[in-house]
Amino acid sequence: MTATTPHRRPSVAGFTLVELMAVLILIGIGVSMAAPRVTSMASRNKAEGAISRLGADMAYARILAVRWGRPTSLRFSASGTEYTVTVDTAGTASPNFRVVKRVSIDRDFAGISLSPPAAQVSFTPRGMVTAGEGTFTAGHGAVADSLLLFPTGRTYRAK
Repeated sequence: MTATTPHRRPSVAGFTLVELMAVLILIGIGVSMAAPRVTSMASRNKAEGAISRLGADMAYARILAVRWGRPTSLRFSASGTEYTVTVDTAGTASPNFRVVKRVSIDRDFAGISLSPPAAQVSFTPRGMVTAGEGTFTAGHGAVADSLLLFPTGRTYRAK
C-alpha cells in the first residue's frame, strides 16, 4: 500500500512586498530627516575651509615680506570671491608688484564669499600689518566663519 502525501509548496526564503515597502518607507523618512543637517554641515565645512585657506595665505604673504624684505599684500576683488598675493618689486607702496598667487574662493569653495575689512591687506618687511587688519568673514547664507588679523600680523580664528 502506498501512502499519498499532500503536495506542499516548496519553502522559498524571501521577503514579501509589504515588508520591502515598509523598509523603504523607513529609509526615506530617515534620509529626509538627515538631509538638512548634511547640507548645513557641508556649508559650514566650506566656510571653514575658505577661512583656513585665507589664514594660510596671510601667513604665506607675511613670510614672503620678511624673507624677501619687500612689502607684500593680499588684494581682494570687489565681489569677495577672489584674491591675489603680491610682492612689491620696487619699494614701499609703489605701483609695481608681482603676483605670486591667485586664489578663487568661488571656484574652490562654491557659494562662499569673503567679506574683508579692506580691499587690501599689506605686510611690511618686518611682518607687521600696515593696512587691512580686522575681521574677515567667509559665509554662505546663515553659515559663516571668521578670522581675526591683528596689527602684529598674527591671525586667530574667531569662534
